[in-house]
Amino acid sequence: ALTSPTPWIPDSFWCYQVVYSGNYVYAAGYDKGVIVFNVTNPYSPALVGFEFLAADIYSIAHLGGNRVVAGGSAGYIAIVDVSNASDPTKTGEVDTDGGDIVDIATFNTYAICADSTYGIVTIGCSGSSPSELARLAPTMYGYGTDTDGMYVYGACGTWDFHIWPYSDAISGSLFDIPGFSVLFAMIALLGIILYMKLKRT
Repeated sequence: ALTSPTPWIPDSFWCYQVVYSGNYVYAAGYDKGVIVFNVTNPYSPALVGFEFLAADIYSIAHLGGNRVVAGGSAGYIAIVDVSNASDPTKTGEVDTDGGDIVDIATFNTYAICADSTYGIVTIGCSGSSPSELARLAPTMYGYGTDTDGMYVYGACGTWDFHIWPYSDAISGSLFDIPGFSVLFAMIALLGIILYMKLKRT
C-alpha cells in the first residue's frame, strides 16, 4: 500500500467497505459510523470528518450528488449528506429488523441491499429518509448484490446466485410481509395436525 491514514484518535477502527467520489473516500467504519478521508494526495490521506450512526456499519455506496447510503447491523440503513466533507450529516434512517447489511448497490435513487437474514432488500432513497420497498429473497441469505438498472443480481450463499427484474424490485410488488412466511408455515402445520385428527375419527 502507498500509505495508511493517521489512526483514529484515540484508537484505530474497523473498516469494512469504502466508496470513492471526487477527492474523497467514504468508509464503512463499523462502530465509528461513516468516516470521510480526503485522498487528493494518496501518499498522505487525511481523515476530515465522520458521522456516528445507530448501528455497526458494514457497507456503503454512493447515491449520486452529495449523498451516501450506509448499511449496518439488524437491517439498519441510513442516508448521509456529505456535501460538507468535514461535517457529514445523517438525514434519515430505516430499520428493517433484518440481519447485517453487508453490501449495497445503487441505481438512480434506489439502494439494493444484501441482507444476511432477508436476502436482497430494496430501499427507496428519493427523499431524505429511506423506505423499504421489497424483499427479493426473504428465505435466503444475502452476501452480495449488484444492478445494471435492468436486473438485480444477488449472491445468496448456499442458495446460489439469483436474478430479478429491476422493475419488480423497485415497484414493491415483491414485498414480503415480515413474519408472513413463518405464520404461513404455522398455519399449514396446524392444518395438517387438524386433518390427521379428523382422519382418525
